[in-house]
Amino acid sequence: MKARLLTALVVTASVTCVGCSTGDSRPVGGDVPIVGEKVGVDVFHGDKFDLVDYVTNKLIGDCMAGQGYPQLRDAGITPGSGAFSGLNLNGPEFARVDLDHAERTGFGHDQKPTGQRVISNDPGFDKANEACRAEANGKVGGEYFTVLGQMTDLFNQMSGEHQNRMSSGDSADELAPVLDSLVSCLERSGLRPVKPGERTLAAFRVGVPQGHLTGPEPAQPKRVPGTVEVLPPQPARKYVPTPEESKTAVAALNCANELGYREKVASVQSRELRRLIGANETALRDLTARIDGIAGEAAKLVNG
Repeated sequence: MKARLLTALVVTASVTCVGCSTGDSRPVGGDVPIVGEKVGVDVFHGDKFDLVDYVTNKLIGDCMAGQGYPQLRDAGITPGSGAFSGLNLNGPEFARVDLDHAERTGFGHDQKPTGQRVISNDPGFDKANEACRAEANGKVGGEYFTVLGQMTDLFNQMSGEHQNRMSSGDSADELAPVLDSLVSCLERSGLRPVKPGERTLAAFRVGVPQGHLTGPEPAQPKRVPGTVEVLPPQPARKYVPTPEESKTAVAALNCANELGYREKVASVQSRELRRLIGANETALRDLTARIDGIAGEAAKLVNG
């Protein structure tokens, strides 16, 4: 029997729904201001999808408790975050935000804390979970899954097109001399690509010794048949880079700052994204209006 990871949970949180009615005041389509780290929320209303997902999981947890399986409810349901954030413009990964960040993390990332995990090896739990999920989905309504599917398709289409525009055509041609200048700066800093003559940023990272995460590894399930396990939360873990990694990251940041690399890349990314938003304005306007209304109704299911 295959164990099933049901969900990752933290503490129970109440639902707040600001602007969940169809009267959400956020601009849509070509009127949306491009705030790099908020594209998922501002353009796709990802926070509304997160809210409906939270409501669904809350309903499932309560239903399961009523069936004699309180593990999901007791572990607590945390509101989701990050739906459709894949198009957020957070700047080039190669150039860290500031010197402290580059020195402290190199090219790695700290790991955020995670909540409790509920893992089922119990067929009875699995059967009840399927029934409770069907009940919760019915309360949320089939329209949500239609809108979710359509928005996902649109997001994937726009993501692929944005990536294509950044890697080929006018935008790629515009950024090519900027990239070439950055590579030259790295070489002047004493760095060398793994493959001599290869003028790509990846060539300066490949082969650089990587660091490690501090703290204990996440707890592993025992997977005993007929049991439901609740694994403990995982605390935050710091990434500790190697000296070579920090040196490379600092050199990359200094060169990026000298050339205005982050700003130039962000400008082109934002321009291309704005064009895509304008080209898909009608679909975005329709889907965001629909999810706003659905989220408003979903919030009522747990807010009384």
